[in-house]
Amino acid sequence: MERVCSRLSASFAKDPQILVGPGDDTAVVFIGGSQIALTTDSQIEDIHFRRRWMSLFDLGWKSVAISLSDLCAMGARPIAIVLSLALTGQEPMEEVDQLFDGAITACKRFSCYLVGGDVARSPGPVLVVSSAIGVVAITPWTRSGAKEGDCLLVTGCPGEAAAGFLLLEKGIVAPDDPMTLRFRRPEPRLNLLDPLLSAPLHAVIDVSDGLALDIFRLAQSSGLTAEIFVDQLPLSQTLRDACSQVGADPIDLALTGGEDYELLLTVPEEAAVRVRQTIEAQGVPATVIGRMTTGRAGLVVAVDEGGRRRILSGGFQHF
Repeated sequence: MERVCSRLSASFAKDPQILVGPGDDTAVVFIGGSQIALTTDSQIEDIHFRRRWMSLFDLGWKSVAISLSDLCAMGARPIAIVLSLALTGQEPMEEVDQLFDGAITACKRFSCYLVGGDVARSPGPVLVVSSAIGVVAITPWTRSGAKEGDCLLVTGCPGEAAAGFLLLEKGIVAPDDPMTLRFRRPEPRLNLLDPLLSAPLHAVIDVSDGLALDIFRLAQSSGLTAEIFVDQLPLSQTLRDACSQVGADPIDLALTGGEDYELLLTVPEEAAVRVRQTIEAQGVPATVIGRMTTGRAGLVVAVDEGGRRRILSGGFQHF
């Protein structure tokens, strides 16, 4: 992906209309006096979901929500979504209607509109591509602005979505079990946009491929090392209960499980308490889990309560 991003960036390196190019949560372009954020995501059957336990309503919801999470991580307010579907032609129309019902419901929930898209026949599997557009009213939040000494904050409880996936995959719970909700119907943290617009955020990324991997991306983009304090990870009771059923370590899932769609951000140490309280005032948990330090760009080090240190890797990557 780095090779592709470099080629793309070189193709428009001197165009002032391109404010943020590839390698961040969204692109940002300058059009008609506005900063427009653009992003796209794919949900592929048997890669991201299984038809046997994922309803098409949930698939429609999630396809919208994951693209809106990218907008949120840039400080962008969503306007519209388009969906492109690849279907086998064997799906009952009632199920296709359910997919659009889920997408439209999510759009209403998060104050944007489903305005079009494309439908094509495919031999399989089912594929949904969601593209979102939004407006950034501030300097876009990016992954590259973290500074030495910044605190790392994360919203919510990473790992819950991956635990839900494992519960579904192993057939331990019913497809509509509440313990799987964070996986099936993620909630992009758009309610935090207004409260955080004036906060001293240095870098932001949405946690989609696992906390450790997305911390690596933020640290690499910022040219810093990240330290994670393992004993400060927010391990919810839901995560612990799910892990006990699937035989997983809650710390491992919190660090490497994907599809949480939470926000990870860095702020100056003196502002960390204020920013955390601002987030929690919106009913969203927030936890300081680490700090940014000088060192090798992209290095992520886990520090346990005894002070022992280990280099972290992991998370989901397609290639």
